[in-house]
Order: sequence, then structure tokens, then C-alpha cells
Amino acid sequence: MRKQKFIIWTICLFLTFKGFAQCPAPTANISGTQSITQGQSATLTITLTGAAPWSITVNGQVYNNITSSPHQLSVSPATTTTYSISTVSNKCGNGTFSGSATVSVCIPATAVITGTQTINQGQSANLSVALTGNSPWSIMVNGQTYSNITTSPKIISVSPSSNTTYTISSISNPCGVGTKSGSAVVSVCHPATASITGTQTIAVGQSANLSVALTGDGPWSFTLNGQSYTNVSTSPKIIAVSPTANTTYTITNLSNACGAGTSSGAAVVSVCSPATATISGTQTITQSQSANLSVSLTGTSPWSFSLNGQVYSNVTVSPKIVSVNPIETTTYSLNSVSNSCGNGTVSGQALVTVYAAGCDPFENNDTPQKARLINSNAYSSLDHCFNTNADQDWYKWRVNDKTYFILFHSFNYASSSNYKFTLTYTNKTLTVTTMQSGASGSDTYIELYDSDGQTQLAYNDDYGGTLYSRIIYQIPDLPCNKSISIGPNDVTQSIYKASSYIKSSSQTQAIETVFDAKNYILLEPGFKAESGKNFSTKLNGCQFELPTSGLIAHYSFDGTVQDLSGNNHHGTNQGGTFAVNRQGVPNKAISLLNGGSQVVFDNFPSLQGSPFSICFWMKVDTSIVMNANILSKHAAGTNEFKFNIDYNSVGNSYGTHSINYQGLVTSGSGYGGIGIYNLESFIDNNFHFYCFTITNELFAGHEKIFFDAQLKSIQGSHGFSDALGRLSLGDFFSNYQGGFLIDDLRIYNRELSDTEIQLLVQE
Repeated sequence: MRKQKFIIWTICLFLTFKGFAQCPAPTANISGTQSITQGQSATLTITLTGAAPWSITVNGQVYNNITSSPHQLSVSPATTTTYSISTVSNKCGNGTFSGSATVSVCIPATAVITGTQTINQGQSANLSVALTGNSPWSIMVNGQTYSNITTSPKIISVSPSSNTTYTISSISNPCGVGTKSGSAVVSVCHPATASITGTQTIAVGQSANLSVALTGDGPWSFTLNGQSYTNVSTSPKIIAVSPTANTTYTITNLSNACGAGTSSGAAVVSVCSPATATISGTQTITQSQSANLSVSLTGTSPWSFSLNGQVYSNVTVSPKIVSVNPIETTTYSLNSVSNSCGNGTVSGQALVTVYAAGCDPFENNDTPQKARLINSNAYSSLDHCFNTNADQDWYKWRVNDKTYFILFHSFNYASSSNYKFTLTYTNKTLTVTTMQSGASGSDTYIELYDSDGQTQLAYNDDYGGTLYSRIIYQIPDLPCNKSISIGPNDVTQSIYKASSYIKSSSQTQAIETVFDAKNYILLEPGFKAESGKNFSTKLNGCQFELPTSGLIAHYSFDGTVQDLSGNNHHGTNQGGTFAVNRQGVPNKAISLLNGGSQVVFDNFPSLQGSPFSICFWMKVDTSIVMNANILSKHAAGTNEFKFNIDYNSVGNSYGTHSINYQGLVTSGSGYGGIGIYNLESFIDNNFHFYCFTITNELFAGHEKIFFDAQLKSIQGSHGFSDALGRLSLGDFFSNYQGGFLIDDLRIYNRELSDTEIQLLVQE
């Protein structure tokens, strides 16, 4: 039995070895890693062992009846692909496989430029270049090369001075030269300006010719005192007017294809105009008091008029205030008015109601709707009383175009005796106080309500331990508007609060509205009083907040050269003296004269590597005949930048001066900058405001010079160097003669807007 098993095992072993030797298992190895351009083919090498023919699977693709090794396999991938074998077999069955081959595919570049648009002169436009293929890319647009671009689209900022077509002249990537297409047309529009002239005097019925000089791209459109002129194609535009009264003509709503423009100037046409007189002043007084009536006069002065039979001659001011002392209720009206043009027209009337002194002269004022108006910020009332226990007296008072309601009544409506009160408004604080009237008084109670007459803001009873009351209320600040323009159909809104400049041509405006304006009110033709009401205004509007963002140094020169910004950039005074500033305040400006007087600011931060603005007031000595640096920055003996007064700086134009900014440029040699040339108006022994703003981005930024807050010069930045150096004020040239005063120097590490500069000059 054991011998039989051995024989069987021996036979099996013999058969096994004999079969292995006759049919070995196949093997396959793939190789051929390489790079091609999209659309090309690559050849992979597959090395096979074992008996042919073979079948293999490569990346899911089956290849049968392969009879030779190595086998060359051609592939054309669209993108980078790694190839590997997943099966190999022959007649002996499945075998083993190994290796891989990566075919890297490079996609050629394409570039398409877009961005056709219209900009105003001085603005920039963004062009878009859409890129495909393998990155990074390099392109050339109108001669400018942009390399190592890794994102698409590529945004390119341009600032052409004239109409320009932008195209791509070359495009490449690691595959080589690509294809390009498209174009972008940037059209440059020149904004409109208009200046009106033609001041003159005419007789009634005559006409006057006004001249409007226009610049920028035509045609233009504008409004002259409410009259629209469109599609104007010639300059100057001559306009005939026939006013019936003295009229000031100004240009508004100027525009061209660029949008809104800027206008300046005024033409005053004076007319010998017939007289008109309107009386107003309806009011209530007590016996023995006087009433002031107002007679508003128009036409050519002087005037003469008759009021209730009383003649007033040679009147030269309007309104004419007339004081009357009626002993009973009287209606006042005008009988006649005249001037050099002859008899005129009269209108209006004023009812003066006379009350006997005593109890409750303004009854029936028992509701907010019947509240009595207090038209003063310092008011003392007549003697009052609560004529019944339930009586209440309502008043209304206005400030900053808002109405507040004040209610007086006896405590718990428990008495009907006498009282009077005062109202004051100072430093944004309203104070209302009741007090004794005559020999007796009421236990009073005061309540203050918002403009709806329902929302209670404050109340008081028994002020100071007495029966009388006092409210002290802080009026909240109002938002501050730069300017407000009221159109023909506008009505009073809260936006008219506290503005620097208010212009109105409204026909329906509530005339008794109180406007707050810091600078002035302009009532254009068409604005009229209705129902005998008076237009009233006051020039104590809100104060604008000066720009503080980015303020890195501020010097008021109030006897020192200390930095008031909190950044401790204090200066060292080397011979400067303190003088009277632009507002007439002593020791609030610094005087720097020829002979080496200056202020040095050591360790001052660099102002070249980023945008900056420098603003100051300066008065130049009228004896100046040579050159001087106003403000300069030094590095290793070289002026890194300087603001200077230059003499004879333009060609051979002798005897003229200029204000310049110059900076050491980043490439090449020498200086770049801008100036205001042939400007003699600043040498007039008066302070003028200067502001220089620099955006230090090569070819893309702006350099601007403002004179008295008016932009005088602008151009693209030169891209200035960024060396650290000291800052000096008043670094004179050796041949300079004269001197100057500097007041309120401010330095910012950013470009100020035109609006912010306007705020600074108002300070």
C-alpha cells in the first residue's frame, strides 16, 4: 500500500513538471512615459513573455491576438493620462502584469480680449482677457507684455487719454505660440465745462445778450435759470434774455455725452423795475405793547409808500420794519408804493390783535393742532392763567426744520391760577421754565412732545422745591448734508436739515419752513411766497466733520511744531517765528524767511511707497523773486520729492511763478511731477489753500494739485522712489529772496477725495 502511494505521487510530480516546462504563464510590462501636444499621438511599448499569441487589457481597452513582443501601442489622449495593464493571458491562462506609462498632454493657448466701453477723461477702464490652454500664459496687449499669468480672465486696467483700440499681438504658454482674437475699444469722453458772462444794465422791455463759453465734447445741454438748452453745438452760445427785474443768471444741469459737467460764473442783468410792496406781520399783542410790521419791497430802490395813511419816504432797505402801537385790534394795509419807475403795486395786510393784559391771551390753544407758535430761541411769555382746572396751553417751537410741542397745565389739573414762562435755546439745549405771574401762581406742570404731538420726550413738576417747573432737554444732532436742491414740486422733507448750501426753485415750498444752511440760501426765479407768508432762514447750520481717516500728522503751529494727530511726528523749529494765521489769530501760523529758517521732521515715515495727500494754507511774501522749497523730503543728500515755488520755470517766460510737485522716479533718472504755471494770483499777501494728492502707482495713479480747493492740474503718476528720508518745511535755495507763512498743515497716507478737500477749505 505504501509503495502504491509513492508511485502515484511520483507520477503526479512528473506530470506537473512536464506541463510547467511546456506552457509557462505570460507576463506583460508597459512603458513609454512622454509628453505630446493636444491632437498628437504617443507610442507605448508593451513587453510580453510566454507563448504567443497574447491578449491584454490597457485602461479598459482589450487588445487580442498579439503575436510579437515588444508590442507598440499608439494612443491619442485629449488630456494627460496614465496607462496601465489590468489583464494579460495566452493559451496557458492568465499571467502577471507590471509598469505604467504617463502621457502628458499640453493644451495650446488661446486668448480673447473684450471690454469695449466709454470712460471720462482721467478715468480708467478694465479690459478682460479670457485664456484657455495650459498655464502659465504670456500675452502682449498694445505693446505691453504681461507674463506668468496663472488665472483667467486676466483683468488689465488702462487709462488712455484718447480713443484707443486694444488688441492682443501675441499669446504663448508652455506648448508654444497660441491663437488670439478680439478687440476692445475704449472711448474717452471729455467732460463739459460752461462759463457764463454778460453782466449789464437794461431798461424795462429791453433784452440783453449773455455768452456761455463751453468746453469738452459737444453737443452740450444745460439749464439757464430754469430754461433748458439742448443739443448746443457751438461755443460760445449767445442767449438773449428780457428780465423784468434784476436777475442773476447761472448755469445748472450742464451735461454732454460724458455726463454731468461743471459750470461757473454769473451774469447780473439789472433792470429799472417798477415797485411792489407787500405787508405782513399778523400777530397778537397786549395793550401798551408795540408790533413790528414788515413791508417787503421789490423793484429799483429807493421806494416811498403809504401805510394806513402814514407816508414813508426814501426807503432803501427791504424789508422795511415799521413799529406800530395800536390801542385796539387794527388791520394794516398799504395805500401806495412808488420808485423812480413810477407808481407800483401793493398787496397783503397785517392784522394786529390787541388783548387786554391778563388771563390766557392765546386761548383757545387747548390741543396740539391749535398750538401757538413760539418764533424765537429766547422767549418770555405774557402773563397766563389756567382759566379752568382742566385748561391746558399748547405751544409749538421749531429748530433745525423740526417742530417740538410744549404743554403747560396745572398739577393734576387741580387749579386755575396764574403763571408765565420763558424759553431759551443755546448750545443745542432747550430750557423751558414756568414762574409766578402777578401776586399768585399755579402749581404748574410742563410736558415736552416730539413732532407728532404724542411722543413724550420730557416732563417736570416742582422744579427746585417750588410749585413751578423746568425742562432741560438736549436737542439731538441732525445729519449734515453738503448741498440740497429743491425742485418745482418738492415739499418740505427732513433731508433739508442743516445743509451747507440750499438752492430752491420751488413753487409750492412751505414758505414758513426754517432751513438751516452753513453758507448761503439761493432762491431762484420762480420761488414765490404764498398766502402772504414769509420765507425765513438762518445761517447757523451744522458743522461738517473734517476727514480724519489716514491722518498721520497735523500741525496747527499754535506756538509749537507739535503733531496734533496723536502719531508723535513732532518737528524741530530751526529759526521759524509764529505769526497771525488766516483767521487773524496770533501765534497760529509759522513764518519762514530766507536765511535758513525751517522746520525739520526727523524719523518721519515714508510718503512715497503708497498714496498720500499734503494740504496747508500758505501766504507768500509779495517780495518773492527767486525759488524756494515749501516742503521737501531728503534721502542721502537728494530731494526725494519737493513742493516748491519756482521762478522763470517755463521756457523763457520771465517774471512768472509756479507751484510745483516733483519726485524722484523709480526708473531712469531725474524727476517727474506737475505744476501750476504762470500763476501769479497766489503772490497777493493773502492766505491760499493748497492740496497735493499723489497715487503712487506707475502709469495708473494720479498726481493732482488743488489751489483754493479748485483742481488746477492732474496727470498720470510717474511712479516715484521709496527711499526713507527726513521731511523739511522751508528748505530755501541759496538764491531765494522773500518768505512765506504756513498755517494748518495736514498729512494723510491716502489720496483725499475732491469732496474732502472742499471740506478742508471750509474749515
